[in-house]
Amino acid sequence: MKRLFTFALCSFFLYAPLLACPEMYGTFEISNQKIVFLNGAEVGAGYLTIIQTSPTEDKLVGAKIKTENMEEKKSFFESLKSLFFKDNNKQPTVELHDHIPTAENPEIVTMKKIIDGVKIPAASKDKNGKVILGKPVKFESGGKHLMLYNFPESIRKSEKTEIILTFEKAGDVSVEFPINPTNSKEEKPCPHHNH
Repeated sequence: MKRLFTFALCSFFLYAPLLACPEMYGTFEISNQKIVFLNGAEVGAGYLTIIQTSPTEDKLVGAKIKTENMEEKKSFFESLKSLFFKDNNKQPTVELHDHIPTAENPEIVTMKKIIDGVKIPAASKDKNGKVILGKPVKFESGGKHLMLYNFPESIRKSEKTEIILTFEKAGDVSVEFPINPTNSKEEKPCPHHNH
């Protein structure tokens, strides 16, 4: 029953892909970031693609919501609840998760927390000195993803929020994530850029 529930929960996070132009955050090229929340639920999933543009391998070891962003968007009602009802004063948390096939049946997957972090391969150079970007690391539906817990309604109903990604070598990198985006807006081509 627990596995069936986990599989059903995973299925809710199947979402239309968001086409987003890559942006530079330090030495990382990040694109396709978005957060998906279920209607009325405090749990959600975060997706993005990370590419290392420097010759240094790194590792994503954690993530958290930006504290200032949390305080700014907390509603008056939520502030009262957190003041008078300690049980409702749960802090939003972000974890790295992956879908792992079960030993009994590889076609059935379960979600597990990633303990050792996720490697971000380094960029390299060919014999002519041209930079070859590191292999893209994708956090996507059905695979690695950010798991969000206890996010208040004020955040869930916002258009965007900031998540701090913590890397082993690069440290904290604050990334803006659209919330429950749709593809209804007219898509514009990404400007051409060279590395």
